This record gives sequence, structure tokens and C-alpha cells, in this order.
Amino acid sequence: MNITFLKRNEFKTVYGERIYGISKNIEKLYEKKVRVDEHMHFLKQCKRYDLIPNGLRLKITTFNKKNIEFIHNTSRKLRNNLLEYRYKEQRMMNIEINTQNMILSIYLKDCQPEREHDKDLYWINKHDLLPREELIHRHERKLQNLIDKKLRIYNNNNNRKTFQERHKLIDTSNVVNLSNINLSNKHLEILSKGLKFVPTPSSFNIIEIISNTEKSLYSPPTIVKRAANGEISTFTLKSKEPLNNNITKAEKQLLNEIKSNNNIMVVSADKGQPKLHKDNHPMRIIACTRSTILSSISLFTFNLIKHLRDTINKNVKNTEDFISKLIDIKIDNDDRLASLDVIDLFNNVPISLPMGNVLSPLLADLYMHEFINNQLHKIKDKLFRYVDDLFIITKMCKTELESYVVSLNLNRTNIKFTCEYEENKQINFLDTTITRNLNEYKLDIKWFRKPAASDRFLNFYSNYPKGLIEKTIQKCLQISINQQNLNELNNNKPKPETKVTLSLPYVKGIEVLKRKLEQIGVKLYFSYPLKLKSLTTLNIKPQSKSIIYQMNCKCGAIYNGETKVGLKDRMKQHKTKIKENDINSSSEIVKHHNIKNNGQCSFHPNKAFIIDNETNYWKRRKKETIYSIINESINKCDVIDNGWNNVIYKESKKIKEIIKKRNTV
Repeated sequence: MNITFLKRNEFKTVYGERIYGISKNIEKLYEKKVRVDEHMHFLKQCKRYDLIPNGLRLKITTFNKKNIEFIHNTSRKLRNNLLEYRYKEQRMMNIEINTQNMILSIYLKDCQPEREHDKDLYWINKHDLLPREELIHRHERKLQNLIDKKLRIYNNNNNRKTFQERHKLIDTSNVVNLSNINLSNKHLEILSKGLKFVPTPSSFNIIEIISNTEKSLYSPPTIVKRAANGEISTFTLKSKEPLNNNITKAEKQLLNEIKSNNNIMVVSADKGQPKLHKDNHPMRIIACTRSTILSSISLFTFNLIKHLRDTINKNVKNTEDFISKLIDIKIDNDDRLASLDVIDLFNNVPISLPMGNVLSPLLADLYMHEFINNQLHKIKDKLFRYVDDLFIITKMCKTELESYVVSLNLNRTNIKFTCEYEENKQINFLDTTITRNLNEYKLDIKWFRKPAASDRFLNFYSNYPKGLIEKTIQKCLQISINQQNLNELNNNKPKPETKVTLSLPYVKGIEVLKRKLEQIGVKLYFSYPLKLKSLTTLNIKPQSKSIIYQMNCKCGAIYNGETKVGLKDRMKQHKTKIKENDINSSSEIVKHHNIKNNGQCSFHPNKAFIIDNETNYWKRRKKETIYSIINESINKCDVIDNGWNNVIYKESKKIKEIIKKRNTV
């Protein structure tokens, strides 16, 4: 017996347009039911494995533990609520399908009572396998991706814990405690990260970014300035607070304990600090002469006589220059290696200036050049000097050299020497170890590390660009001391390009901004204002008088200003203006008092407070403008690019809170 089924067009011809429309609606309900059923199955699996589908995962804006837990719990509730909604939708759909089927059966019996209605309705696609299979495969892929992502996070957390457990005993050999204060092992561990360690910044310093950019991009064309401002403002708006911090709250507390102890001073070894590689750890005092009475005179004098350095011979600029001069020297069998060290050179130069003055190195070089030519006749032929260290190739034995140094020290000069003679045909000088190679009659050179060296360049977990760390490693692996590599190193030095330069604090992801700015001719450099050194050492310098300040009026008006004379002197000037009460005064404070409020308002200079410090005049003006925009102050100020408005608006609340805290200090 042959069974015949009606096709769509045939069904429409036999039963009519009305019944065909009802049947078509039932078919659509079945298709929708397939999608709902499969989505419900997917959500059930997500709930079973505690997964959050991507479409239901809320965006985290503030990265702290409480907020993250709150966001995750809210996402779970959204998933569960959606699953409940699908349950209700499924029930309503089943009711709708049953109702439509009952109505359709009545119409079919009335229209064609003698036909087999089930066979005539076989064209309705109640169980379309192809869409169902596609949905099943798609949901399986999504589910597997979510499971894999969760496993990766779980494994990373376990690996991190394992790493921390494996490295509980942190090497603290690079920290030497010369004080009488007993520091715990935890204090030493945080200091062992290095004074150049950069903690992850918690937020952007928008004021610093805008003022730096406005100052640096003052001279370029307007189109370049606007393009750069647009890129920087877009980056700051899209940037997020870091999820992970490379320093814990407990470690921050330890740093605060060290900083608050006035009996502890954390300094780096050598370079003006304790010389750990020498007995009794002698100190080399360096005086900061910046912004002193002599700084301007010293700089002026230096510019007048700096060309005299070109007349100095036997002088090496750095280790690289020393190697280039030494590598071609031929030696004899009876040549010996030695070094002389001048005791307290800078303090014993006739025109004595402390280390730290711009003139000190030049005067020391000129004096030592004259001293060597007049006093060191026996050894000046093969002599190389770097500041107070002299490297010599001599034919004297150790006893003869020591006697010669004693005779030099008996002279009526302030310059006194100590000497060091070669051992096993080698001696250390600067960052090199020089060895006599008697087979080839030359000097072999290799790198030398002082005993005080920690053998650390950058802490891997410091907030530096990872590319910088990789380049440092590659450079250390590639460099070897020979003439060929030295020439390659000199030839491969990048030539400076004439570009507009800009410096911004480094945050993760700013490398993308750097590449975009380079396309418009702006060279971006990274700065690291917050290092471990600043978190452990109290600032003993007097507070700068170059400030941005704020005064509040009784009516709620705000006056922001900048000055370089200090808050006290500036307030005296304001008091004088207020007392004069001149109607024609150009002071915004006086105008506000007389014109706008009929003498009802008054500012209180005694209650003025500092909101920021800045020694650079142009940056100080720009900071004043930013604070004036945020506070809607009454004072006149400079104009900044309108592209910063969104950034300032976004950060205004946070900046106002900072200002409020500074007012209470």
C-alpha cells in the first residue's frame, strides 16, 4: 500500500489559506521550542559546573576582592534567573502548541473530515534535526571553552601558590644592615626586591599626565598636538585598574615601618654611599647643590671652561672607552699590571668643591692631568685614569711600586695614593678583569663584578615593560669583550631622531600608546615616579615653594592659584589686595568680594592650603588650570585642549577627594 503525503503547496490548496496559516504558526513554535530546549540544557550545564556564560559576565571596573566577589555573585544570579525564565517560557510554549494543535484539529475535521489529517500534516517540521544538531555543537563548544578557561585560572592559582611556597626563603644577601636596628627577615625580604623595584600603580595621576603632555606638546603643529592628545585621552579613558598587584598590603605596611623609623636610612651601595666591597664600609659624601646659591655660578663657570676637557689625555670616559684603548696594546714579558687609587680626590683638590657640584668632576680632571704630568714621570707612559682610579702597565715589581707610592705620598701635596698589584697575572679595574696573555703578548679582558654587586639588573616582577627585561637579558647574553663585538656595539647604536619627546608614567598596556604616538612623530618615554626607594626613605629636602594652592570663600566659591614664592608670602600679597579693596583691582578675589556679592563674601588667606607642588613653571600653570576646571574656580587660568574634558570629568570626583584630604592635613 502506497502512502502519500501532502506537500506544503498541496496542503494549502486542499485545506485553504486559514488552516495553512495556523499550521505554519505551529511549525514556528516547534522551531522556537528547539532553541529554548537547547539553551536550557546549556544553562543547566553551566550551573552544574559553576560557569558564567560570556553574555552574562558583568564587567569589572574596580578591582578589589569585595567588588570581584559581588560581580561574580551577581553574574550567577543573572544566569539562574535566565534559566528560570527559560523554564517558564518552555511551559508557556507547550501550552501554546497544545492549544494551537486543538484548534487546528477542529478546523481540519470541519474542512476535510474524511482525510487522514496526521499524514496531511506530516510536512510540518516538528523535529528539525539539522538546526538542533548545530545548536548542540555550538553549545558544547561554548561549554568546553568555559571549562577550559576555568581550569586555566585554577591551574595558574595553584602554580602561583606552589611558586610562593617553593620560594618562601627569599635571598636577602643583597641587603646589608649596618644600623643598630634589628630588622626582621620580612623587612629584609621586601628590601631585597631592590630600590629600583616599581610597585604596580593603583591608578593614573591624571594631573601629571595632562600637565606633562601640554608642556611637551607646546611647540608642535596643532594637528600633531590634537592627535597626540586624542590618543592619550582615549588610552586613559579605556585604562583599567590592575587586577593583580606585585606588592601586598602586608609588604606596604613593612615599607611604612621602615620609612617611619628615623634611625634607618636605606641607600644603595657605593656611588656616594657605603662601599660594601671595602673594609669598614667607608662612606663617600655627596652634597646636593641643586637650587643653592652656588648652583647658577657653578653652571655658568662650567659652560665657560668645559672645552678644556678636550686637552686632557690619559683619561677614559667609561668602561667601553677604557676597553677600546686597551685592546690593541702590546705588552712585554716583564710588564706588570697595577692600579692606584687617589684618597678623597674631590676633597683634596686645591679648589675644593663637594661631589655633587657640576664643576667638581671637571676641576678634578684638570688638576689630576697636571699632577700626572708633573709628578708621575715613571709611570705616565702607559697610564689610564678614570676620575680617581689609575690603571698602569709598569716594569716595577710589587716592592718597587709600593716604595714608589710611599715616596709620592711624602710629597707636599694633598694627593695621596693607595696601590694594588696584580695577582696571578690579572687585576680588576672598573668593570673589567685584565689578564696578561704572554702567548699573544696582549691583554685579555673580561667583565668583573664587585663583591657588593647583587647580580640583579631589574626585578622580574617589577612594574617595568616585559620587553625591556627581555632586551636586557638578550644584551647581557650577546655582549662579549672583543674588538669585533665592540665595533658592532658602537655601530649599532641607534642614531637620535629629531622628534617631539614626551614622558608619561608607565602602566601596563601603554606600549600600544607608544606605537600610536610614534606614527604621528611623538617619541614616548616611560617614567617610574614611584620606586621602592621613595617608599623606604624620608624626603629630607625642604618643601619647594613652587606650589599650587586653594582658598575657599564663605559662599562656596573657590580660588586656585600658583606661585613660586611659597604659600606664606603669597597669602601676604592676597591680604594686601583684600585690605586695599580697590574697585579697579585686577584681583579676582577683590572682584568677587565687591562686584558679584556686594561685599557679603570673603576669602580667608589664613585657611589657604597647598594642593600640589611643581617646580617647572609651565607645568605649574597647567596644573593650576586643571584644578581650576575641576573646582570651577573664579580665578583666571590658561587654556588646555578640549580633548581632556572627558578625562578630567571622569577623574574629578577622585581628585576632589584628594584635595579634601590635603585640606585636613
